[in-house]
Amino acid sequence: MPFHAHAGGAKDRRAPDDPRFPTESLNAHPRLQDWLAAHLEQDYPALKAVQFGTGVATALVDRRHILPVLDGLDEVSRDLRVRILTALNKSLGERDQLILTSRRHEFEAAVAQVGQPLIRAAVIVPAALTPSQAAEYLRACLSDPPPPNWANVLDILANGTAPALAAFVGTPLGLWLIRTVYLAPCADPSPLAGFLGKDATTLRTHLLERVIPAVVAARPPSSDPADHFRPRRHWDPEVVRRYLVLLARLFPPTTTRDITWWHIACVTPRVRLLAGLAAGLAVGLALWLPDGRVIAGLNLLPHAGVALMGGIGAGIAAGLFWAGQEPGYANLRMRGRLALLFRSLGRRFVVIPLPCIIVLGSMSWSMDRPGLVLLGFTIAAPATVALGLIAWAEKPLPTSSSTPRSTLRADRTLALLRAIASGIVGWLATGIAYVGADGILSVILFGHELSGAFELGFALEPQLAILGLGLGLTLGVMAGKHHAWWAYTIAVAKLVLARQLPWRLMDFLDDVHRLGLLRAVGPVYQFRHALLHDHLAACERAAACIEPGMERSQNTEA
Repeated sequence: MPFHAHAGGAKDRRAPDDPRFPTESLNAHPRLQDWLAAHLEQDYPALKAVQFGTGVATALVDRRHILPVLDGLDEVSRDLRVRILTALNKSLGERDQLILTSRRHEFEAAVAQVGQPLIRAAVIVPAALTPSQAAEYLRACLSDPPPPNWANVLDILANGTAPALAAFVGTPLGLWLIRTVYLAPCADPSPLAGFLGKDATTLRTHLLERVIPAVVAARPPSSDPADHFRPRRHWDPEVVRRYLVLLARLFPPTTTRDITWWHIACVTPRVRLLAGLAAGLAVGLALWLPDGRVIAGLNLLPHAGVALMGGIGAGIAAGLFWAGQEPGYANLRMRGRLALLFRSLGRRFVVIPLPCIIVLGSMSWSMDRPGLVLLGFTIAAPATVALGLIAWAEKPLPTSSSTPRSTLRADRTLALLRAIASGIVGWLATGIAYVGADGILSVILFGHELSGAFELGFALEPQLAILGLGLGLTLGVMAGKHHAWWAYTIAVAKLVLARQLPWRLMDFLDDVHRLGLLRAVGPVYQFRHALLHDHLAACERAAACIEPGMERSQNTEA
């Protein structure tokens, strides 16, 4: 269920930055205000930009600059409705404002269960459209005079002789479905005046089944960036329907209304095991590829096999927890952020290399081995640069947005930056610091001749450099708490191989959003209406749509 937070004027419900939050976690916070501030910080990284200071989201909520709009109370479970109303009554003060929307029956039932009404609430009940008003609206959308088949439908609608049709057009959704499906070229509305107009359930199912091909046909692709309501690619309507059925079943309406890209891994079978195997193979190969037999002529192949198996075990243990992790944030934009980068590097220089220099400097003085200082600095400096760069990249910009695509890109940037930076650190630490300084170290500790020591170091360099690079990369992939993009990539790859989803899933979701079948709710998508979600999730053909061995429909993506 979405949660609007309007800080300014009204927004288009399909705008990509529509500020709404899911309320399933509302009962995890003692106050509505705490929950709202937490979601503002999570979904709007710009609020954590350095320029704004700390506690911006909390200040906006406490100073009542945010108007919460709790939209669709009726779309969540009965128990959750009761918990939400209870939390609201405990949270709202005399000056707090809130807009809550719900269908009347579900709201009244929840209030009865709570045992008290929503504090200081004014109830506004919209009037249903009359059949004559709906007929006039449809007439205005047609040519004058309307075609004969439409004239008959409008007359029957206006005089109320089709009760199911008259009741269905009393809601905006029903009127939109009829307009979308039957105002299309060559569409014959005659069934509306016949059997469809007599049975509400049949009429609703009929329209929900035909709305997808209708919007795909009505909105051909466009490459114009200013055209926000036309897709970028051409899609086969049956392909669109099949993919949406799968998503509706992966995110069932009894559980959630949100299509959350970082939770796809949670709802895809066996993805946790696949993520663990992928991480384990990466670690194991990093330990096994630099063949130990080359190093000093030693036969370490059995040890490499042990390392491979141990790496796989460690990777599985780590990868099992990737699914469901929240996405992170990183942005590599340099413009206007160089000073922040230098400060980030400077602070970490004080924390990491400087203590190393001090400790190793005292050791080198007591041992009369000045090379130890150089050794410590050479190892610590790359790690400092990597940590400072990652911390700088995680600082949001004041203009950072929160859309499904932007959160995916930000988490991908963080994941790749962490892996690449760690790989370079590993390569430098082993290939340069350890190997290159091995000559210095051997002279310092063992009294070797300087030239001979460096010859030994350079002979070891290729294998140890590969080892350091592999270990650094895998450490960067596995470290930290944000692995949403890795888990998402593995899950989508599995579903693509099973012919269940397109590889460019975000492009597909963006196009369906442009078609009007989905709406963007901050960093997640939702079906445009709960009835469409319910219909697709309960589709009789849904099981066939997600069978791995099914015949793949032809996707005519341009």
